[in-house]
Amino acid sequence: METQQIETRLQHFFDQIATIQHYQRLSERITKQTIQDLYEKDKQLATLTPEHREVFDSSLDVFSIYSPYTGENRPYSVKKSTIKDTAKLVHLHKNRQYQWLLVEAYELFEDFIVSTYELIREDNPEFRLSKDSNKELLSKDLKRKVHLILSRFREKIAGLKTIEQDNKIQKNLRLYLNIIEKFRHIIVHKNGKTSNVALVTDQILKTSCLLSDKAREPDARAVINDYFGAEDYEGVIVLVEKPVFNYGGISMHINRHDDLLNIMLSYALVLSQCLVNHFHSNKT
Repeated sequence: METQQIETRLQHFFDQIATIQHYQRLSERITKQTIQDLYEKDKQLATLTPEHREVFDSSLDVFSIYSPYTGENRPYSVKKSTIKDTAKLVHLHKNRQYQWLLVEAYELFEDFIVSTYELIREDNPEFRLSKDSNKELLSKDLKRKVHLILSRFREKIAGLKTIEQDNKIQKNLRLYLNIIEKFRHIIVHKNGKTSNVALVTDQILKTSCLLSDKAREPDARAVINDYFGAEDYEGVIVLVEKPVFNYGGISMHINRHDDLLNIMLSYALVLSQCLVNHFHSNKT
């Protein structure tokens, strides 16, 4: 097998994820600018009397629909919001953008796995799934079996299972992939919010073979729970930046969204390198 084909697929996936990260950075910049504009407006309103401030602090948004019965444009809802309300919506909108960018990124990751599998299965029947012994499954069918493809890769490629857990970035890649896959389902089918965080957490731990692991389960559970909101946002998947500290004008944050995208990039790199090593060793 020409291992260059594996590396080409990897680079194509990297380029696609770079576009996703570009969208995310644009969203972050736009949010910062919008919040800054709201902050400046709030400072200006601070000079007004309470009565005038109440008037200028609020805005009305009218939403309308063209009636299919009369053809007339008529309002169906009116929303009144303050600067504080708007700032809150800006952050919620940013989180929704990040959620859907994660969905798009995971779809691309699945495409990468399927494309790599289709390449490998041609001349290597030992990699084929049991229901794909004659290479009969189409790409759309294989995309529903990505977890089985990954299991077959773990079974056939030396070192893959080890580096999933023991690597220089000190992250359980298998756990994070299962987190992303579960989040994709919640975002697409449940608007990015679950009514049972504990159940979702247990499901992720189970598929990651960590639910009964007394040594690693607590830390893994904490990792998963860190992506869910609390209080008014309980059960919401939170992907916006997490502040670490803000002192003396210096602030730092953890970019949750980038972290998850980097997991997919890392896994794709590891898988590709393991495959290259596998086929090179088989030549000698």
